[in-house]
Amino acid sequence: MKIWAYAGAEEVGSLDMEKLIEVTHVNGSWRLTAGSQVEPTLFLSGGRAEQAAHRLARCFAEMGCDTRIQVRDKQDLVVGAHHYFGG
Repeated sequence: MKIWAYAGAEEVGSLDMEKLIEVTHVNGSWRLTAGSQVEPTLFLSGGRAEQAAHRLARCFAEMGCDTRIQVRDKQDLVVGAHHYFGG
């Protein structure tokens, strides 16, 4: 799927049909990453980072992208995994 800007019809980026969103612990905070289309975001609470990951995954799914969420603990072990299917 391509995303186009209407002003001048320039291509602003492409959206993969499957996305991976990760929540990981980094230096006392929690980082949400979702590929090159979304800037990494830091949270003080792991729960808030996971909530944001679910909101973002729902947005990607509404655009037709299958989306996986992986939540990792402080030892970098996967402690949560969710899958949203694109419609």
